[in-house]
Amino acid sequence: STRRRLHFASKVFLRNDTDGIALVDNIFQYSEKIQRRHKAMFSDNNGSTSVAFFFATNQSDKDVKDILRVLDKNFDIVIGNDNTSLCNSCNIDEKESANVLKNSDDVTASLLIGTFSNKCSLLTFSSKEHGMPPECLQLFSDRLKIDKEHHENSLNMLLFSTPSFDMSTVLGPINGLMPEASKTGSISYNRVFLGSNIYYDGFAGLSIQGNVAMDVVTTQPYENVFQFE
Repeated sequence: STRRRLHFASKVFLRNDTDGIALVDNIFQYSEKIQRRHKAMFSDNNGSTSVAFFFATNQSDKDVKDILRVLDKNFDIVIGNDNTSLCNSCNIDEKESANVLKNSDDVTASLLIGTFSNKCSLLTFSSKEHGMPPECLQLFSDRLKIDKEHHENSLNMLLFSTPSFDMSTVLGPINGLMPEASKTGSISYNRVFLGSNIYYDGFAGLSIQGNVAMDVVTTQPYENVFQFE
């Protein structure tokens, strides 16, 4: 069988990391560092798709917009949301991998960057309307036949919604059409990010089709953790 190949690098930005330096500058420097260190992974030549998952806290819209513009220029897809607090997570980069997961009031932002091989098909979608608009459903017309026995046909969905949006009106149609797809996500504190845009109403989603497995682990009442294998 084809081996699943996914590459991730993560970084938690603590408040003492950003003292005296704008967070957008810090993230820009880190993005450049990742690309220099992993040129093969982030090269357009190999046909892979790079995704930046960005999670904020109480940054202003202007600061978030500045960060999103930096990420949008450097990576193929940008998606995420804001939260009241974030976890101080493991850093997959080099020697920092010994860090352990723990809650921290000092975390001001978090960035997870991954590359998916050209055998994966990634698609972003969003809407401010309650329910799943027909044009969104049509995007998945070629993804409705999902065969668990063939990994290359698996479908995983990540969904981020604003607090005012009723996600059950979206999950219902998706579950009806694609019951075998893995689905996970979170409700934002206030905002959802997609590309260089900020949304206060609606939801944004990312579907990942291909030889990818997603295990969903939920710890109540606040945290959802998803893990790629």
